[in-house]
Amino acid sequence: MQQRRLFATLFAIALIGTACAPAVTSPAPTPTLPTGGESGGDVITGEASVESIEIIMLESFPVQVSVTATGYLPDPCTEISGTEQTREGDTIYLKIVTSRPADVMCIQVLEPFEETYPLDVAGLPA
Repeated sequence: MQQRRLFATLFAIALIGTACAPAVTSPAPTPTLPTGGESGGDVITGEASVESIEIIMLESFPVQVSVTATGYLPDPCTEISGTEQTREGDTIYLKIVTSRPADVMCIQVLEPFEETYPLDVAGLPA
């Protein structure tokens, strides 16, 4: 009888300890700053750090697909200058190209962005 009570008490303590313990989560991904950007005269180019994407399929004919990318630019002076889209089989790769004036001093703080880009899906199977 006393062993049952001891077991029940230990079980209750373990259950309470588990409920009060902080949740274990994976660490948030650290945005990476573009490295090795190419200096083209007065402009430094690089790539945007993308944190998440959302694929949007419009109900139309022909099918139209776009992607909304959310991420960070390395500083407020860096702008998105365009995209480069490549396709290997049925996989689409989208690179978001950035540019920044080379001769400008800028505060080093991440600048969030959210942009939507149309994808070229012509010729892909349904």
